[in-house]
This record gives sequence, structure tokens and C-alpha cells, in this order.
Amino acid sequence: MRNDKLMTYAEDKHILPLTIEDFECYECVPKEAWDYFYYHFHFLTSGLCEKFSL
Repeated sequence: MRNDKLMTYAEDKHILPLTIEDFECYECVPKEAWDYFYYHFHFLTSGLCEKFSL
């Protein structure tokens, strides 16, 4: 239901995610912080947390 409401605002009914580089703060954040975010996010979304009971 929420997706239906959101899609009414989308041009051609497609929503593209922003890349990290699209954020205004990208250049202000150290590379190490982005690396941590990247690996932490991918670890959490890869299913490895469940595999290792984290």
C-alpha cells in the first residue's frame, strides 16, 4: 500500500536508489567510514548474521 502511494510520485513509475557518491556529504566523510558502512551493510544484508548467530 505504501509503495502504491510512493509510485504515484515516480516519473515513468521507476524509482532508482541514490548511490553513496550522490550524497552532498560524500566528500566530507573519510573513506574508512564509507568502507565500514559498506562492509557492515553488506554483512547484515547477506544473511551471514543469521549463519553466525549474530
